[in-house]
Amino acid sequence: MLDQIPVSRHIVCFWKQNDLGVYGRRADRWIRYWTQHPGVERIWVVEPAVGRIQLLRMLEKSVSQDRVESSEFILLLNQLLRKGGGQCDTGKIRFVTELHWEQAHAAVDVNRLSERLRSQGMNAPMVVLWPLCSIAIEQIDCLNPSFVLTDIVDDQRQFKSNQARLSLIQEQYRQLMAKSDLVISNSLPLVRNLEDEFMRYVQHVPNEWLPPALASDSVSAVQITACDEYMRSIKTGRVAGYVGNLRERIDVDRLVNLISNRQDWSFWFVGQAYKSEFYARAKHYSNCRFFGSMPRDLAMTAMSHFDIALVPFVDDPLTRSMSLLKLEEYNSKGLEVLDFRQMSDARIDHLLDVSVHAIGKPGRIGGGS
Repeated sequence: MLDQIPVSRHIVCFWKQNDLGVYGRRADRWIRYWTQHPGVERIWVVEPAVGRIQLLRMLEKSVSQDRVESSEFILLLNQLLRKGGGQCDTGKIRFVTELHWEQAHAAVDVNRLSERLRSQGMNAPMVVLWPLCSIAIEQIDCLNPSFVLTDIVDDQRQFKSNQARLSLIQEQYRQLMAKSDLVISNSLPLVRNLEDEFMRYVQHVPNEWLPPALASDSVSAVQITACDEYMRSIKTGRVAGYVGNLRERIDVDRLVNLISNRQDWSFWFVGQAYKSEFYARAKHYSNCRFFGSMPRDLAMTAMSHFDIALVPFVDDPLTRSMSLLKLEEYNSKGLEVLDFRQMSDARIDHLLDVSVHAIGKPGRIGGGS
């Protein structure tokens, strides 16, 4: 279990995006685990620095798209400003999220970070990395780490959006494999693939070993209650729902056909929809609702109103190597799960028919073809 993974009094971790505390990432779960661990005194969470051009692009996207598409960038900008202003720092946790309006592009200044750590008495921290993190591998030694841990969540080389920088990603993987004292992953298939490719041990640490992410302090109990009441007010009949990114992995044709053919069901979607082919094709269906991006606490509230949960993914090397946090969250709500990767259209259609006629909340539907 987790007692096999080393910890240190001081931990400095480098996340790959500016979205912690928003969607409930795996790193959020690690942060909660370290927060609860008696042997950990301080946790510094370093996200990519943001320069003027990136800020302007996010601002433009937050106002120029429709409500569903813009919600992602409004949410991220709000969280960026809160982190940059220290409003997300609590107890052991300090976020290092730098906003540099004076610079067109920005990068984490590792030398300055190292000086700040030393000034706080954090002289030999444990360093935790998630590809594609914002630190150059050769800079890690500036932090004088006592231990280097790399956690590989999904194979970033498989995402279509990453193909233009594939060689860069491959080189970071190679360097991380060589530099890390321990490499872990949440996916057993990915563990096996990485071990075969890089000829080194990779430890499997499933998502369920980690506690759920901390509740966001940016969402109040009043907002959660209001969200719950709203979802209750608009729900008519049975709801099949999905929470997650709508840009990649989605089996667009199958999902659109399902929505079109099953007018007796409502389909609810919570998640990022900017430049989503699926959103563009499905948003006009009368039995479809898109809520855009929501903080994790509100997304989980919406999820509690689903009758069936969807994993509408294509079956490809990327999705086969994933260990999905959403499956655990769906199951925590006692939801039936329709996984497109494991089920034929006929099987999905049959299970929807069965659920329509079930009395009360049914249990989880298993896989099968």
